[in-house]
Amino acid sequence: MAVEVRNIAGRFCVYKDGVDTGKWASTATKAAEIAGRFGKLAPSKPPREAPPRPAPPAPKPAPRQKVQGKTGVFPGEVMLAKPHKDSEDYTGWWMSEKLDGMRAYWTGSALFSRNGKPIYAPKWFTDALPRMALDGELMTGRGKFNETISIVRKQSPVDSEWRKITFHVFDAPMQAGPCEKRWEEMTDAVAGIPFVSPVEQVRCTSPKHLATTRAKVSALGGEGVMLRAPKSAYEHKRTSQLLKVKSFQDAEAKITGYIPGEGKHAGRLGAYEAVLLSGPKTKFGVGTGLSDADRERPLPKGTIITIKFFELTPDGVPRFPSFVGVRDYE
Repeated sequence: MAVEVRNIAGRFCVYKDGVDTGKWASTATKAAEIAGRFGKLAPSKPPREAPPRPAPPAPKPAPRQKVQGKTGVFPGEVMLAKPHKDSEDYTGWWMSEKLDGMRAYWTGSALFSRNGKPIYAPKWFTDALPRMALDGELMTGRGKFNETISIVRKQSPVDSEWRKITFHVFDAPMQAGPCEKRWEEMTDAVAGIPFVSPVEQVRCTSPKHLATTRAKVSALGGEGVMLRAPKSAYEHKRTSQLLKVKSFQDAEAKITGYIPGEGKHAGRLGAYEAVLLSGPKTKFGVGTGLSDADRERPLPKGTIITIKFFELTPDGVPRFPSFVGVRDYE
């Protein structure tokens, strides 16, 4: 008598003399045990277990969407400039005024400083901005850096103060293409917003053109000129594709004392006595740039301030130093 186990549609059925006994099991091993009751199992290769069905492939993750500045997430770093070289010819590069304001990055839904700290602008201000990432500077005007900083650093914005602010935009970081294409899209996006102004870009035609532009900006009280390589991308780092041509240098200094005022400033601060943080520790005075409020309420000794100056003397002392502000802004 021949006893065997056959795999029928996933069931392991016991057959005797070619006839189904009606007995079956879910595994070949268990079916062989049952078959032993009907006689000796035929010396054939036992049926294999049905191979398990392969697991369905995991669904492919959805492609990551490009962030177009709509999520409110700061990108981590903005594009920063390197110093230009007097020996280089920048003919063909784009020139614009170097603005002396508060760097601001608009993600499309939130405003941040260059270091990623939130800027608390009024709702009417942010509601009017496009759903496009913008990079620029907040300013009240040339030579009004301290006023600008005092307005934009407040966590409870004052509407009447923010009415003085203009958002000067110079790039659309998340838009594709070279800078010329991004500028075009940026300009279209902010058209009609009264407090947003695209920064004018002028093609440099010669070294003399750059020198003339720098002189004009300085005469207007501007800080210098920015140079942008043609057809350049937006890079979230300090890059040689963006250069600064400054009429004045800037540095950090520490207040070491006070120089009494004279004439109209008699009875209050005339100038701070200070030393540069890096370089010779020769003391110098810095009074230009101080407001009446600054002179009435002097900063404590040891405070780190930012100054700008024309050049250093052979002794390492800043020539024509001017107070810019306390070095705790972003």
